[in-house]
Amino acid sequence: MLFIDLINFISNEFFPKVGVYQNLFKLFGIFALSTIAKPFGAFIFGYIGDRYGRRVSLFISILLISIPSSFISFIPGYEKIGIFASISIILIRIMQGIAFGAEQGSPIYFIEHSADKKNLGMFYGIVGLGKSLGISLAAITIILCKKNTDFNTWGWRLPFVLCFVLGLISAFSRYKLKETLAYQINKSKDNLSKTPISELIKNYKNTLILAIFICMPINLISGFMTFFRALTKERIMHIYATTFVNEITLIIGSILIQIAAIIFGILSDKIGREKVAISCIIVSMLMCCSMLFIAHHCNSYLIISLSVMTLSVIEAGISPLSITVSELFSTKVRFSGINLSRNISSALFEGLTPIICTWFIIKFTGAAGLYIVLCLLIGIIAILKIKPQDKKFDW
Repeated sequence: MLFIDLINFISNEFFPKVGVYQNLFKLFGIFALSTIAKPFGAFIFGYIGDRYGRRVSLFISILLISIPSSFISFIPGYEKIGIFASISIILIRIMQGIAFGAEQGSPIYFIEHSADKKNLGMFYGIVGLGKSLGISLAAITIILCKKNTDFNTWGWRLPFVLCFVLGLISAFSRYKLKETLAYQINKSKDNLSKTPISELIKNYKNTLILAIFICMPINLISGFMTFFRALTKERIMHIYATTFVNEITLIIGSILIQIAAIIFGILSDKIGREKVAISCIIVSMLMCCSMLFIAHHCNSYLIISLSVMTLSVIEAGISPLSITVSELFSTKVRFSGINLSRNISSALFEGLTPIICTWFIIKFTGAAGLYIVLCLLIGIIAILKIKPQDKKFDW
């Protein structure tokens, strides 16, 4: 979240200055690098998670995310060290992208620890409290930096120090976690796969492809929000740098998203995750098209921030599909399965959507909205393909 929120500053500091649309392509190229690296991380950490334990994989990954983030706070800018500044940021994003390849599997830890299968959606929503707290802390830090530092020049670097501290705290808490019961049972029965990736591709190829498209809506919407926020900030950067509207909206939004996640989670337990997700995807289609209009015709940062917050709240209703994707794979390949499916989907739809939307805006007015709607419709079709017998309840 922090990198995305400050991506305009990072681009201006570590890369040569260009025109507005060229700068957007540059911004989204940086963003795409990390998402394209995610599948490679999924291979590595999927193997570690299924072979040596979920806890080990999640512990290593958070260190690889938080430590490189701290480097952003003191790397000299492009004007001082030239191309080496750009290369440093690119390497940091690739390293973080590989580490994020394990983070997509974090819901498994919770799911495999839960004996109460009837309330998985509600508990999954509650687990998101940590993310909401992190967003709020990041927003408060940015407010303090804007108020007490020269934010445009160097103050924007300080929040990455907080990211490092929070990362170490998270790493310590993960180190203290116990391994999931499902993994321990499989290990005691000597039922762990020696080559989980090979077994996954051999025995779950069709399931993996289906899961990639099931994950499409959540990744596409995330990519669209990155595009929308960067596009609008590029036009009204002076407002963002001198006011607290964005940060206050983030704090309020994180609270509302947390409440929505729990409500949608409970609803998904009652009527089904697929029904809730499809309803939210349809609303998201309308919201994304409206936001494209706002991006071109509105200069109010409050309206822009409220639009992002509203779409984020709606997105919370799609998130419980992570549970559904987890249920499509058996325990011995589950970590690899969810990591690969979500990260391949992320590389294709989260990482490339900002670049595709920018290109459409330049070449074909209105085509960006058509692209979003078409992809979300494909996601709905994939969700409708899920059958009750496809789910594995072996934990």
